[in-house]
Amino acid sequence: MGTKDLIDAIQSGDAEGIENTFQGIMSAKVGDKLDTMKKEMASNMFKTPEEQDEIAGEPEVEAQAEETPAEPVEEPAEDGKEV
Repeated sequence: MGTKDLIDAIQSGDAEGIENTFQGIMSAKVGDKLDTMKKEMASNMFKTPEEQDEIAGEPEVEAQAEETPAEPVEEPAEDGKEV
């Protein structure tokens, strides 16, 4: 099954053929991608984080939270009167 089969099914108007061919093509593409990802994961499984960063090409950068200055909170006077 390939793209040519899909185009032929579309031209002939064969809805079942279109669906079957499309499903076959997508299944093959997903399977190939999963195999590639499995191989990559297996090759990187026991490497140190530094080695993995070198392989990825970009070191991980930790996000730093921006500190916002806290506004002073006015507390009420003890006798209940506002100052």
